[in-house]
Amino acid sequence: MKNNSIKNNNLQILRNKIDKIDEKLLYLLNKRQKLIEQIGEYKRANGIKIISYHRENSIINKQLKQAKKYCLDGKMVQNIYRTIFIYSRKIQRAK
Repeated sequence: MKNNSIKNNNLQILRNKIDKIDEKLLYLLNKRQKLIEQIGEYKRANGIKIISYHRENSIINKQLKQAKKYCLDGKMVQNIYRTIFIYSRKIQRAK
């Protein structure tokens, strides 16, 4: 029984670490969103198209190289960034 207690405690410690990382991810997403809002304002004020597939592909390619460095699944990283781009476009169009 004591062994299960130790395992559960270790599991909780690991989960707490994940919770802290998740909080940091949300903080960084919030910072990114604020920058996206500014970019959207600039684009609208200067008649620049919201969507820049060249920029999006450039970011994905850069992040795929980083993903390899950290042994992350490239498809996962690509999907995350595609989702970020979808919401980024909505944010840029919103105001």
